Amino acid sequence: MKQATAKLYKNHDTFSLVLVSEDHDDKVLLLDEDTYPLIEKLSEILGYGGVDEMFRDAQRGDETLLELEREFENGVPFDLRLISKHFESFKRNIPAESTVEVTTELTTNYQSDLAASGIECIYENFVYRILNLMKELVIDRLIISSNEVKDQHRLITIISKHAPLADVEVVLDNE
Repeated sequence: MKQATAKLYKNHDTFSLVLVSEDHDDKVLLLDEDTYPLIEKLSEILGYGGVDEMFRDAQRGDETLLELEREFENGVPFDLRLISKHFESFKRNIPAESTVEVTTELTTNYQSDLAASGIECIYENFVYRILNLMKELVIDRLIISSNEVKDQHRLITIISKHAPLADVEVVLDNE
């Protein structure tokens, strides 16, 4: 049986899932303009100087330390105000007798964990939508094409983790 293939691209703030056909009459299946702005908002809430700084810092974070509510059905992974509340609550509960160095270290570590958890949740929502659509349309191969997607290591990890559950083969394209 012939495989149906889709490619995942990212251009600036928009992710595109495109059905690839042999006659080069490719069809856009999904234009996602919500995921990246959520990531930008998360970066802002956590006080980073931009998403690149947050992504670097999140690599040190543990995404499992904070379990965020995942509401996949309505397209909104969670209320970003929760992140802000967690962060403010954490900072308020640092003992007053802590030195500046200890306070800074604790805050930085928690900020990394919140960044990792938030990114994980946002990307899991996005991957859930992609894989559900692919399963619905009986597309069993996903090619990661754009360097902007390939550079999102956490996204690639989440796709790779969930794709086998949806019977989807993931291929990194060398374009």
